[in-house]
Amino acid sequence: MMFERFLYRIVYILFGVVLWMAATPAQSNDAFIYYNSTDTGAEYSRLKSHYEGLGFTVTGSTSTTVSSNDISGKELVIDIAGTSNCGSTCRSVYDTYVSGGGKLIIAAPQGASNRQSNIETLIESKMNVGTMTYLSITANSDLHWASVKTSDYSTSGVT
Repeated sequence: MMFERFLYRIVYILFGVVLWMAATPAQSNDAFIYYNSTDTGAEYSRLKSHYEGLGFTVTGSTSTTVSSNDISGKELVIDIAGTSNCGSTCRSVYDTYVSGGGKLIIAAPQGASNRQSNIETLIESKMNVGTMTYLSITANSDLHWASVKTSDYSTSGVT
């Protein structure tokens, strides 16, 4: 009798776990890449191939307008759109995306001062995470290690 009650409880618990797992959305491995076909098309192809090799479904766009429809539900967004600006709409969309748990990589080439300024505004003002410092150096190798820490947020990696 006691064993039967124990068995019933185990069955109910397992049933509850199965229902919970069925109701919980799976983590999508979707990535979205904004790029410029002229300046960063080759980088897009390399990144797409790399992330697909890691199991991601990768889509991309050469649109100069960042859209919440494009990035909604994506685990990772990479913006390597070259020198195009990230204006107020772009900053607002990215702020909402990151605040919701999304991961964003955004870059600007050397000399793209407007885009660099827009990224700085996104980080400092829109996301309120501190002050950004530029580092401009000339190196003698293809790989460089960069690390930035601001308050509770830090980034590092090979560049």
